[in-house]
Amino acid sequence: MRELFARKLSKKERDLVYNLIENKKYGYRGLIIALSYEGYPVSMIARKVNLHPDNVRKWIRNFNKFGIDGIAPKKVGRKPIIKKEIEDKIVRIALTKPNDIGLYFSNWSLRKIKAYLEKEKIVKISHTQLRKILIKRGIKFRKNKLKLISEDPKYEAKKLRIKHLLKKPNCVILFEDEKNIVAKEYWI
Repeated sequence: MRELFARKLSKKERDLVYNLIENKKYGYRGLIIALSYEGYPVSMIARKVNLHPDNVRKWIRNFNKFGIDGIAPKKVGRKPIIKKEIEDKIVRIALTKPNDIGLYFSNWSLRKIKAYLEKEKIVKISHTQLRKILIKRGIKFRKNKLKLISEDPKYEAKKLRIKHLLKKPNCVILFEDEKNIVAKEYWI
């Protein structure tokens, strides 16, 4: 069987092959072509790149037939196209209060909107794509901040007193709940 080698490379192809070698994931393809072009046999290249000789031959044949396109990484799939009507519906939902459409929470998050869109079978969408659509339309989400609100008229005074106590070394604070006593320790 006649030995297989890469065909003669143009200057542009040579530059592209050597650039491909630097790619962490697909660099072995460029290395196969570069070594083959320099005259190394398939068996030596296979040992160098740790591939079966049949795989090395496959990449050399692909390069000889299709050029750089034969060894360049292929993009898998395509970005889903979301129609303007769907984008408008997403924005309308994001601007609507969840309570108004029968949901049990009061604020939207990207995760909640995504779940709602999929539950209602409006569109299947990634968090990233959803964020991009909303930002494009001027809507931004921030992380919700939890704020405790009490109906106790002395709440603010108690809160300040607890903050003051927490600054003291070896502080132990017991919190009393209306229904039962809950003890929590804070050591500072």
